[in-house]
Amino acid sequence: MAAAVEKVVVVGHGVSGLTCALVLLREKPGCAVEVWSSSEIEPTVPPNWVWEYPPYKVGPEEAAKRWSRESLDEFEQLSHDPLTNVMMLQVANMFHEVQKPEPDHAEVLGKFAPYLTGAAALEKARSLVWPDDVSCPPQFKDAVSYLAPVVAAPEYLGWLELQIQSLGGVFKTVGTRFESIEDVLSAAGSDTHTIINCAGLGGRELAQDEQVYPCKGQLVHVEAPWLRTAVFADEEGWYAIPWCNSSKVQLGGTSEEHLMSKQPDPAAQARILARNAAGIPSLKSAPVVGSFAGLRPMRQSGVRLERERVLLASGTSVTVVHNYGHGGAGMICSWGCAKDVVRLCTKKE
Repeated sequence: MAAAVEKVVVVGHGVSGLTCALVLLREKPGCAVEVWSSSEIEPTVPPNWVWEYPPYKVGPEEAAKRWSRESLDEFEQLSHDPLTNVMMLQVANMFHEVQKPEPDHAEVLGKFAPYLTGAAALEKARSLVWPDDVSCPPQFKDAVSYLAPVVAAPEYLGWLELQIQSLGGVFKTVGTRFESIEDVLSAAGSDTHTIINCAGLGGRELAQDEQVYPCKGQLVHVEAPWLRTAVFADEEGWYAIPWCNSSKVQLGGTSEEHLMSKQPDPAAQARILARNAAGIPSLKSAPVVGSFAGLRPMRQSGVRLERERVLLASGTSVTVVHNYGHGGAGMICSWGCAKDVVRLCTKKE
């Protein structure tokens, strides 16, 4: 008699859930994988992501850095395939004070191109971002320069979906928002072997986890084909990231914890535009072409990535692997987290 096929349900249709489903199908091709999303939850995906190190607003620190490093390797490989909508982009991190060197940054950030610091990085930033000036703006005393992946988010998520479907994965939209693991199992059926919880903010209800809370982030999009370098300043409130395969630039941003609104705020938009234009004067003439506001799924103690056996009211139990609470680093940590999730899924009881 043939062995029973293991059925795995991934709850969550964002970058974490899709990456987990793809890695699982690659590592365990005999699995029957379903990716579930709720019609009651309107997805909010910014058009552009950039990889950062250390990853933004996420913990535990050492685990998040490892997930980020593992994801960097995957994204660099994907950047060679134009269908993925991933590309490697020059990044300039600008500082108002001279920085103490971080011990692992040269190794991590210099993996695919020279990692520059100090005067060399300031000169490279000047030539790319402020080419008409004889030096960088005087407020900047230090810089680092490196290559990092930038991702056209909706197109990249579509690519992940196609890969999942090509390996036999199934997508399912359900008409309700699940409030417990028992709700998921009731809808999925008793033949479900494992549930992977990538519900993001929904982890608060699904896992009964009061540590989960929203953090509103707002962005502004401008037409600025002359800026092809991502610039991050060590001031809360401004950064500029060129879109992948586009002449647009994404300007950030805000970070408003415990605010649930997805409505762009005109006052916040004005502040974002003013701060970016003060740092990069050429952006003063860039026409605004759009805005975005979304919710980062924060968690007080950082990402929850662990396996547990959940005992249900019926007396049965099911294996659940949790992977949520990534804050602003879902894409940055996606491949590293997915590999850990699959290791936990394949671990013997």
